[in-house]
Parts: sequence; structure tokens; C-alpha cells
Amino acid sequence: MQANSEYQTASGLAALSIGESLLVSLCDQKIMGEKDVVGLLKDASAAHRNAVASAQDPKSHHAAADVIDRIIVGKNSVRHAATKAERADEHQLLSTHCREERQ
Repeated sequence: MQANSEYQTASGLAALSIGESLLVSLCDQKIMGEKDVVGLLKDASAAHRNAVASAQDPKSHHAAADVIDRIIVGKNSVRHAATKAERADEHQLLSTHCREERQ
């Protein structure tokens, strides 16, 4: 059973790395703007938060949403190009978004 769990963890990490690389590349190539990337990440986070109520494993969806929310607020390189002002604006938007979801 532990080997399966380790494989699932490795698969998740691989998917995260691939997704992050794609988003960075799309930004670098100016195919997507940073606001588009943040919007995509917010949609992904919301999808996981919405799945919590009906999921067999709600903790996994909650954890996935938390990881995505950390990406949004700049805890990895997807957000490398943002200015300090843009990060502050988006942090405020995320804080408002998170408060609304808790209510």
C-alpha cells in the first residue's frame, strides 16, 4: 500500500511541475498574460473547493486548493514576473475570494 501512496505522491508532484512549466512557458512566450494565469489558477482552486462537499476524500481536494492558492500568492516561480504592486493587488483579491468562500 505504501508503494501506491508514494507513486500517487510522485505523480502529483510530476503533474505540478509539468503544469507549472507550461504556465511559465505560456507567460514567457506572451501567449497568456499573468492575469490569465492567475484566473486559471483561481478556477482550479475553486473547482477543488467545490468538490470538497461531495468527495470521498475531501482532504485531498482541500489540500489541492491550498497548494493552488499558495501558487497564486507567489510561493513559486509561476509568479516570477509580477511586480510588487501586482502581487499586492492579487493578494487582496485572493484574501477577499477566500473570505467569501468561507461564508
